[in-house]
Amino acid sequence: MRKCFLIPVSFLIGFLINCSSEQVQQPPKDNRDEIAKELNKKLESIEIQGFAGDQTVLPENLYSNWSKKGLPVLKEVLPQVPEGYTLKVTGHADPYGGEEKANRIAEGRAKNMRSRLSKALGIEENKLGLKNYGTAKYEQKKEKSISKNRRVEFEVSRN
Repeated sequence: MRKCFLIPVSFLIGFLINCSSEQVQQPPKDNRDEIAKELNKKLESIEIQGFAGDQTVLPENLYSNWSKKGLPVLKEVLPQVPEGYTLKVTGHADPYGGEEKANRIAEGRAKNMRSRLSKALGIEENKLGLKNYGTAKYEQKKEKSISKNRRVEFEVSRN
């Protein structure tokens, strides 16, 4: 003969509800994309302008003026870059002389600034990424001067 035990349904439902709410927890929300967006907002204010047309080196007086505002922001942002993301130095150029020349100049600007910044920040160069936009983000608005397209910017993006 079989013996059956009857468990009150309300007891069983209560047990399952308590068990599931305490033992099954949702993983924490991955908010790295939101962190990167917020960091990029801070970085918008420190783009570097003033490169001469064919030059990859920023004149010392312009770098010195920029560094008073830019270096503190980079020092604040760098330790906040989420895992799997990199702070990148991005180079830009105007289209005069063709796309190949623009890419070479934009990459040179980014490399030069990465080298200067790694020394100023006391970090290894490979801690800062590079990105060459060439003329891809060329600002053609009439109120913008051409020198604004000869620039270096910063972005936090996925590796």
